[in-house]
Amino acid sequence: RHTRYPLVTGVQTCALPISQIRYDLSQPAQRLEATVAIDDSAGQGSRAIVRVFALSADGTRVEKFASPVLQAGDEPIVIRADLDGARQIELVVEPAAGDAADVATVWIDPRVIPLE
Repeated sequence: RHTRYPLVTGVQTCALPISQIRYDLSQPAQRLEATVAIDDSAGQGSRAIVRVFALSADGTRVEKFASPVLQAGDEPIVIRADLDGARQIELVVEPAAGDAADVATVWIDPRVIPLE
């Protein structure tokens, strides 16, 4: 059985031009689970890509998840990113290629599953 450690209940980010949130974890992590969507407050046609990075002890960023292009009005997507024992993670939101708009995105119930 996995014990889950919530990061927070939810996070709203605005990609203008890019939103990056870094978390220092109290123990090595196996996986990040979250649901992500474009916020209802975003304008029609708003598009973004969400990414999850694991950071090594020397600060090297390794991409562990990249979403397809999310668009305002789309159903939320579920993220399950393998973190391979990372002690730091970074959640990133960026506008889709060619978009310059501020894109409000929500990370719903993000949870870290510790390494066993």
